Amino acid sequence: IANAPNPFNPSTEIRFNLGDAGVDAARSVEVDIYNVKGQCVRVMHLDAITENAGTFVWNGCDAHDKQVCSGLYFACLRVNNRICAKTKMMLLK
Repeated sequence: IANAPNPFNPSTEIRFNLGDAGVDAARSVEVDIYNVKGQCVRVMHLDAITENAGTFVWNGCDAHDKQVCSGLYFACLRVNNRICAKTKMMLLK
């Protein structure tokens, strides 16, 4: 899992590659975005994937579509409810 651009403003593309997990094993993919306090600010879902790789675009908004503050955020990739990878992202305004 990686994102670009990083740092970003106003949005970033989060790319993932399942690699060894395989498409057959993966039924749901999600990215959870956390702030530095460990609070989940946004969850993004892909219910049915057809390839080993994909992307999410995070617009810097929380679950209520309100812009979050500048700072460090963490993206956690979950495949079938299991954490597979993490990355750091910096939002600058």
